[in-house]
Amino acid sequence: MKCLLIRQPYASLISYGIKRIEFRNGPSKFRGLIALASSRGPPIKTTDEKLNVASKNFPRGKILALANLRTDQFLDNIQLSKYYTGTTNKKIHEIEFELAKSPLGEPISDIKEAISDYQWRSYGWFLSKIIPICDPIDLTTIGYGPWINLDEKEEWEIKNYVDNISSVLDFNMFGSSSLISS
Repeated sequence: MKCLLIRQPYASLISYGIKRIEFRNGPSKFRGLIALASSRGPPIKTTDEKLNVASKNFPRGKILALANLRTDQFLDNIQLSKYYTGTTNKKIHEIEFELAKSPLGEPISDIKEAISDYQWRSYGWFLSKIIPICDPIDLTTIGYGPWINLDEKEEWEIKNYVDNISSVLDFNMFGSSSLISS
């Protein structure tokens, strides 16, 4: 299974379903079901000091969620502004933050700064059907790019987690096809 490595605090913002657009330097060739993991590296500094302090304690080196990578789109500051629909207060790891509403889900000052910067450009990777993993899974696979392929143990733990929540909720979120595929 493909796994996208994301630095904190963005990995947690996505796993909580607040942030649904991951910004990257280029497009993604991959579509479909992916795992989302927090990278082992230090958190990315945002313009929100409260979030910067808190994110030092957010989980790192953990598989936090599953999601569907639907599409990507090249965005400039004008296109980005169309996704800004106001602010919301959300708790992440028991701490409340004021953020831009989903799908952006980032600190408001970061979004406003990007929107006002006529040189801002990025690819937005659009995520849907985000399933948080309540007890994050240790990431044992080593990788340095944005993508890694999970090992059999990690895939088994994800499949076991999905099977458990599917039986509790009495549905099969992924249809009759296998969750895990190479």
